[in-house]
Amino acid sequence: MSQIKVTLVELGVTFFILLGEALASVRLFAPAEKIYRTGIKRWPHRRGHLLSLLGLLYEREMKFDKAVQAYQEACAADPDNGFIRIELGSIYEKQKKLQLAIAN
Repeated sequence: MSQIKVTLVELGVTFFILLGEALASVRLFAPAEKIYRTGIKRWPHRRGHLLSLLGLLYEREMKFDKAVQAYQEACAADPDNGFIRIELGSIYEKQKKLQLAIAN
């Protein structure tokens, strides 16, 4: 029974991720942001992943300061995830903050 519960939890997380990505792909950024934020509250064990998706969303909207904040929080939640650090460095590079880009 507990394995079924875990599988249903992961199914819910996956649904939120796919729904957020689908909304963002058609430029419905506000609903996508709401989906990701709801997922962050509902599934704290996937906080780092969902925050990185929120960072990507902000990046698509050219909201680089918000993207940095989301990526920094994602790094804190999931410090072993190299993808998040690469994305954070990429944002710093776009902002011409090269020393921060190199550090990440």
